[in-house]
Amino acid sequence: MGKSNFQRFGKVATGLKCIYASLLLLVLSIFGGGLAGGIAGGKAAAEGRQVDQNEIGPVILVIGAAILVSTGLSIYGQISCINVPEKVRATNFIYAAVALNVVGTVLNIGGQAKIVPPAAGQVGSLFQTAGWICFLIFLKRLAAFLHNDREIGRANFVLWGSICAWISFIVVMIGLLGVVAGGPGNANAGGAGLLGLAALAIGIFALVLFISYSNLVRGLRLDIEDRLSGRDMAG
Repeated sequence: MGKSNFQRFGKVATGLKCIYASLLLLVLSIFGGGLAGGIAGGKAAAEGRQVDQNEIGPVILVIGAAILVSTGLSIYGQISCINVPEKVRATNFIYAAVALNVVGTVLNIGGQAKIVPPAAGQVGSLFQTAGWICFLIFLKRLAAFLHNDREIGRANFVLWGSICAWISFIVVMIGLLGVVAGGPGNANAGGAGLLGLAALAIGIFALVLFISYSNLVRGLRLDIEDRLSGRDMAG
């Protein structure tokens, strides 16, 4: 493998490592925040009072900071992946992924901070979703270049699973709006129950997709590092 390609793939591996670290940080922040919130809630319940905002406030700040760091790591990782050699034929997708994610993140944060209109924040979420799809296509092409059938399968599963999950989520939200507009009643109550089960199923499936995505990123990073250590990549 040529020195230039060796360095390029090394940077891609570093980028994937940062993305995997961002996923771990996200999981730890959610579980840590849930645990801290549960402890605060249990303490308040034992004392027969409501949870004090002074108790839960720092937890929320720490979770928010961790999520921001996780997002920054993820974007930095994707930027590092821009170094992928042209022969992988995935350059356009990683550039699109970075651009969409950066713009989407800025709009999303701006919407939550009320710096921009809430609608802009929603548009930002759509940009981030499009960026996610572009990045998955990038990973799929990277796996194909590496002839890694296992990671190709994972990439296909996460890619099409994510698309189906988003479509299902939109359908459930539309159904929920219909139930709310229909007012109280047994039929609407039954519909709400079915929508609740559907939402639960989507949530479980999203967790499966998250785990598969984490394994995909880790698997590709390990594959590249193994090949680099043996200089087993065509120059």
